[in-house]
Amino acid sequence: MEVAESCKEKNMLVHNKVRHLNLMSTHNDSFPVSIYNCKGLRTLIISTKKLPPLPSDSFSKLKSIRTLKLNKNSIKEVPESIGGLVHLQYLDLSQNWELKELPNSVGKLFNLETLRLIECFKLRELPVSLRKLVNLKHLYISGCTNLKVPKEIGRLRNLQILDFLYVQDGGEDDEGLFKLGDLGKLEQLQDGSEAKNAELVNKKKLLDLTLRFGENFVLDPGES
Repeated sequence: MEVAESCKEKNMLVHNKVRHLNLMSTHNDSFPVSIYNCKGLRTLIISTKKLPPLPSDSFSKLKSIRTLKLNKNSIKEVPESIGGLVHLQYLDLSQNWELKELPNSVGKLFNLETLRLIECFKLRELPVSLRKLVNLKHLYISGCTNLKVPKEIGRLRNLQILDFLYVQDGGEDDEGLFKLGDLGKLEQLQDGSEAKNAELVNKKKLLDLTLRFGENFVLDPGES
């Protein structure tokens, strides 16, 4: 469904039997589409230059969603109600350049398999609750240059793809952050003493690995 400038004064309703919906808008003022009656919605993709602030109860009625793509929408804040999407398997929040944090409620997305946060430049940290995402297989965070990744990511035993990771230097202030040695627990990952602790020899599915040492220590499993 394309929402044109001429539609912005209307309240457009989507039929409650719709299962897969791609909303596109070419204007910035408002998004006059009501989707919250679509309780059976499985896929929701929203593409607009600037999505208005999401209401706190945005997702409270959309509990059947499996795929949610909200990338490139200038989102500044994700409401806590996203934790109610218990069937969600794919979440894309990439290129929301003003997004600074994720709510702790994302830890309730037990069925989530893919989380994309590519080029969320202002994203500062991932919530510790991410350790509860036991089914997470793909985590994309390339371009998140200010991101602090908690040590608890090492508990994601089913993680297969970690496209990029800035590893901290091990100072006292970084005690709770992910280190190179924490890779030792990620046995399914496909992509000094700390290097030994990483147990790279046991990463049977690892295809590409680049280590860079400098002012910022960078681990980039996705670059050959």
